[in-house]
Amino acid sequence: MNTPSKIYKLVAIFIIALIAVSCTSGIDEIDEAALVANSKEQASQNTKLINLTVVINDTFGGKFLYKIEVFDSNPSINTAVLLKSGLGSKDIYYSSSVKVPEVSKTLYVRQTDPAKIQTIKAVDISTVTGEIICDFTK
Repeated sequence: MNTPSKIYKLVAIFIIALIAVSCTSGIDEIDEAALVANSKEQASQNTKLINLTVVINDTFGGKFLYKIEVFDSNPSINTAVLLKSGLGSKDIYYSSSVKVPEVSKTLYVRQTDPAKIQTIKAVDISTVTGEIICDFTK
């Protein structure tokens, strides 16, 4: 299949999608937009932003990256929700902003090393409104 044929097919799909989107009722769109804006405003009023820095307990001499995961409850329970994840090392701390409900009292941070050994730390955030450090070396 040559390139112009592919382009024509993509343009046709785009036009069909554009027509399908334009066929919705304007009243529904306004109501949905108002509901979404209202729910976002309420959610932002009921949340706080935590700047979390995780100090890695590196037992491999800085040769590997460690997986860091932040949960709303103990990750050993199946209902825990993963809020953030990333990588860190001895020299590069994991750092992230985490949005949590205002009523949250604890975050759970899990460090997984290259040997798949997991360590979990509970971090008290009940009085924190800004930055917090989770240090796995202690």
